[in-house]
Amino acid sequence: MDIGCQVYRVEIMKKLLVPTILKVIVLSGFIAVYGLAATGNEKLLAKAWSDVGYLDYRQACIIFERLYAETKPESADWREITLGLALCLHQRQPDNKADKERAKQLYDKLIASSDGKSIQATALLLRGKLYQLNDYFGDKVNFKKAAEDYRRILRDWPESDCADEAALYLAQTSMYTMDKEATAKSIVQLKQWMDTHPNSKYIASYWLLIALADRMPLKDQSAAVDASLKAIDAGLPKEMEKDVLYWRIATMAQNIGKTQIAHDFYLRIIKLKRSSYTYSAQQKIIAMGFDAPKLLNPFED
Repeated sequence: MDIGCQVYRVEIMKKLLVPTILKVIVLSGFIAVYGLAATGNEKLLAKAWSDVGYLDYRQACIIFERLYAETKPESADWREITLGLALCLHQRQPDNKADKERAKQLYDKLIASSDGKSIQATALLLRGKLYQLNDYFGDKVNFKKAAEDYRRILRDWPESDCADEAALYLAQTSMYTMDKEATAKSIVQLKQWMDTHPNSKYIASYWLLIALADRMPLKDQSAAVDASLKAIDAGLPKEMEKDVLYWRIATMAQNIGKTQIAHDFYLRIIKLKRSSYTYSAQQKIIAMGFDAPKLLNPFED
């Protein structure tokens, strides 16, 4: 299951941040999603979205099921409730085939009935992730279908909040195939997107993905180091485990003879607290002929 890298944030109860794929904003104690009109079950609907904010998809699903049965099809409220129900089926645990198949059916209905409405972009993004990832034993990815949904977002909803993520995931669908030609093409396309969207909050994620592609399957460690440094300059995601990235940069830099960069990033690892790479980083610095710094005690204040 992937609740998304970095897709949206749920802002619940004084902007409590919880990672998920849906952006829900609490306004004056009630939840407004995409500006949809309030229903007679407004408090119940608010409760369902609050449960989603706390990742309690199973409880939220029960409420959305009830509301779905009571709501007029293809109305504004129906679209909101359909999105919520599909999301819960998509994300709730344990993953199983029946839930994922029904989630897809609901995404299909929502997308078909939402031309010209911004909720369509979100449904396309979620359906694309459903195609892209293995969720249960026996599930099969469909990168082609996922890419079609992401391209549709970039075509029909280029200014939506989903477009920046769609550009990222579209590049992933090529890179995951490990095909060098497709990967190289996807990097070019992603860089073009960055050129036209320089203020995207995903710039660092784009560069991290490019670095990953340069490393494998393109096997260009020099380009991978350069892309990684650009990701750092752009500001790494808060959730990023820096020691893992620093170790990757240092080892690649050492492999290609960029000794100073390698030394600098091994040193950064040592300055971090409680990294499993600390001792190895010290030994790498010694092996390169530099003076080894004293290791920090992670339990000291």
